[in-house]
Amino acid sequence: MENFFKTLGYVSVGLTLIFLLVRIGYWISANRFRRSAARLTKAQNISLFTPNYTKDEISESLSTYINPDCGQADPSHESDFRHIADIREPIFEALDRFLSHADRKRHILILADSGMGKTSFCINYYNYKRSHMDFFTAIISLSRPNSDKYISDIKNPSSTVLILDALDEDAAALDGAEDRIADLLSKSADFKSVIITCRSQFFRDARSIPKDTGVSVITPRKRSAARTYTLHHLYLMPFSDSQIDQYINKQFPIWNIRNIKRRGLARELVKRVPELSGRPMLLELVPDLIRDESTSKELYDLYSYLVEGWLKREADWISSEKLREVSKDLAVEIHTLSSKGLGDRITRNRLNEIALNVDSAISKWEHLSTRSLLNRDNDGLIKFAHRSVMEYFFVLAAIDGDVRCLDLRWTDVMRDLLVSWGYTQSGVERLSDARRLLKSDLGRTSLIPLSDPPAEPGFVTSTDFQLATERRSSRSGARRIVSRHWRADSLSCQTQSHGLTIVDVECDLEWLLPFAGGDVDAETAGQFQTTVAIHKNAASEQNFRDPSYEELITLVEGLEASGNLQALVLGNLYFIGDVTGERTQLLVEIFSDKPRHNHLRCIDYSRQIYASEHKISVYELSLYRDVEEFHRVKAFPIYVRNLPD
Repeated sequence: MENFFKTLGYVSVGLTLIFLLVRIGYWISANRFRRSAARLTKAQNISLFTPNYTKDEISESLSTYINPDCGQADPSHESDFRHIADIREPIFEALDRFLSHADRKRHILILADSGMGKTSFCINYYNYKRSHMDFFTAIISLSRPNSDKYISDIKNPSSTVLILDALDEDAAALDGAEDRIADLLSKSADFKSVIITCRSQFFRDARSIPKDTGVSVITPRKRSAARTYTLHHLYLMPFSDSQIDQYINKQFPIWNIRNIKRRGLARELVKRVPELSGRPMLLELVPDLIRDESTSKELYDLYSYLVEGWLKREADWISSEKLREVSKDLAVEIHTLSSKGLGDRITRNRLNEIALNVDSAISKWEHLSTRSLLNRDNDGLIKFAHRSVMEYFFVLAAIDGDVRCLDLRWTDVMRDLLVSWGYTQSGVERLSDARRLLKSDLGRTSLIPLSDPPAEPGFVTSTDFQLATERRSSRSGARRIVSRHWRADSLSCQTQSHGLTIVDVECDLEWLLPFAGGDVDAETAGQFQTTVAIHKNAASEQNFRDPSYEELITLVEGLEASGNLQALVLGNLYFIGDVTGERTQLLVEIFSDKPRHNHLRCIDYSRQIYASEHKISVYELSLYRDVEEFHRVKAFPIYVRNLPD
């Protein structure tokens, strides 16, 4: 028995030592990040590190950073972007290889969605390269109005890798990204290499992203080689499952036995809310979400949770409501300044002026906590901790009726937050505010289209029919589909001499129904047209064309939501512009009970339209199969075009 207690004592001492060693390891690691942050802060004074981040911001970025992967495919269009079947590799390794061939590959554009860690990448890669003294590294934030001057002030450009952060926040790029990129690359032509970061949705599509730098190659080159350098593209990938596990393990260290359960809950939460894996900034909320047993599922709810937590932390010196009002005004002011190329921060005096409009007693901004969403940079200027936090408050201001928001160009994140709000309980309860916003003049906001535009006519298969009828239930794509509660308010109908015109701001489409609604009688039957006649008439209408199957589905959804489905003749045929092969023509029938045209060749039968009481069938005519039928069958014409700019 004595030996047992002696052994038990040894085991206890050993476990205590292990516990202490683990804690000491965490303490050493944390201090290492703080020392690195201090060194980087000092580096700002020698013009090699110029974004004016605070030491706390830098330290946090270093301590929580997970080196992401990169790839050459945009992950934002994938239905499950954590399982992209494309080649991916750690971003640091890819850039090291890129820089090792700086004689041929000198310019690279790194693209990623908001909150995926573009600025954190810049800070960490800068810190990583500082330990490799074979060349200098400089960072310049393009959100600052004097960024061009910073470029010209850097010494020894030929031995310096220049990192230009946040092209999408550069006011000069808003009027023409390609021209601004060309200007920046011209100004940085003497640098060893140039790395530019930007939001991927800043460009309309992959074809809009410039590939030619315009910078001449002055080194010897092969006869067939290009005369100018190429602008290479890389996308930051969302975290993989293993990277998410790595982050969760960091947040819930094993020395605390309660963290075993928390790790499991954190993994379940990430599966439930896909934005958490796609945006590391939001992934940092996981520990708090687990502690509070949050059931958040929407992007808007995640930002609300982040903001409400901050408001509560500051409540000992300013009420949550007053701080929220100040933050909304501040967000509109900063976005206005940024849109004019005047930067993304304001002076302390200007903040006091904004606060006075809310409450004359608010003046003690030195009480802001260390985890504040409002920070002071090293120049004493006030800014939001992250651009997307500013965007959240801007959207909140618009929802609450700030008309200034309608005179400014909205970002893709603002659109995402607004659309996500429509799916929340708040969005449903405040439907009148949503309607007021949707009925406003959105011409200057760039919000149209609110959702991913439906595909234009092309070659289709049965899979395309299924995806089109279920698109409103999907969360994939560059822009999410708006809530069904908003659908009715995104359409407007007007009867004119040539038929019914329908404007759909959600999908950026204008419809023309020459013969709208009613039952089919002898007179109506005479209005049917053959496929040849319909195509001929479509060509005579200005920019109008036959719709695609997917476009027609959006029209049915919108008309049903607004109570105007009678504009379509149910149970009768409409021609669409899609094809299944050479010399084919497709027709659709929309009905509530049974299809009427079973005598035609049906290639997609009675498919239920999502969130609708109606169904749709697709019929195929073919010149090769039945020439007489191809020219004999008649249907109602229906035309569509993109809304004029």
